[in-house]
Order: sequence, then structure tokens, then C-alpha cells
Amino acid sequence: MQEWDVENALRSLEIEKQVHPDESSEDIAKRIFDENTVPAALALVYLAQHSPNEKIRLDSAKYVLERVLGKIGDDTKYDANNPLERLLAEIVD
Repeated sequence: MQEWDVENALRSLEIEKQVHPDESSEDIAKRIFDENTVPAALALVYLAQHSPNEKIRLDSAKYVLERVLGKIGDDTKYDANNPLERLLAEIVD
């Protein structure tokens, strides 16, 4: 795994500003997030499935499920008659 290099990240940000001089800092941040949405989603799913830490697996799995199904109790998509959704609700509680 590649270590976080603060100096390299700051240099990359300066290059971003030079390549896109009309973008505000907020626009650059939004674009960077947008460009990395898929890898971030893959990382969450990987953690949910393979993290050696149970809490990280549970938290990642809950986040993924809530993004897809909505939070239980906050969304009308939840179907109490669906056995899988009942099981997930019990796990989350």
C-alpha cells in the first residue's frame, strides 16, 4: 500500500490549479471527489468483505447498505416482510 505523501499531494494540488485556473478550490475538490467516487465505493465494499477488524467490516457494510437501501426507519423502501431486510435490521440494531 502506498503511503500518504503530504508534499506530493500539495504539489499535485498546485498542478491542478495550474491546469484548471478558472476553478475555485471548491470546484477542484468536487471534481477530485467525483473522479474518485468509484474507487472509494470499491474500497468500502472491500473493507466490508475483507477487513480483519469486525467493527470496520460492520461499519462499512452498514454504510454501503444505507446508501443503497436507505436507513432503516427513515425510508419507505424498507419491507418488514422481506426476510433479508429483517435480518439486516436486526444486525444494524
